[in-house]
Amino acid sequence: ISDLFPGVKLPEQDYGQLAEAVRAVTVEAGLQAVPALEHKIIQLYETMNVRHGVMLVGPTGSGKTTCYRLLAEALTLLRSQGVDHPSYQRVHTYVLNPKCATIGELYGEFTELTGEWTEGIASSLVRTAAQDTSPSRK
Repeated sequence: ISDLFPGVKLPEQDYGQLAEAVRAVTVEAGLQAVPALEHKIIQLYETMNVRHGVMLVGPTGSGKTTCYRLLAEALTLLRSQGVDHPSYQRVHTYVLNPKCATIGELYGEFTELTGEWTEGIASSLVRTAAQDTSPSRK
């Protein structure tokens, strides 16, 4: 933001309860609660609050899976503890490896010979998440 508004400093957000929950689930998972991991998880949380969809990319072993799983566990933990915050909801994840399927299997395809539509894996997962009307994050 400083390149658009020179000299403007954004105020620091207080993620006290979330940070504590992240540390708790990190230790519970048998991992070291280092500040860099906590910072990345908070960044993912902030991004998810301002975007409709998020894709985690990076090299193997960089912590993508660990970050989203720990964030999901931390948010679910806060909700189960009764913390009253609209962003702290139970989390359901649907993981998909797009490299494991063809384009038709992934998104769905129409077979001209039979006139049938076959639903794809991704569209099926989106339908399942959309049909769940609970306040849980999906």
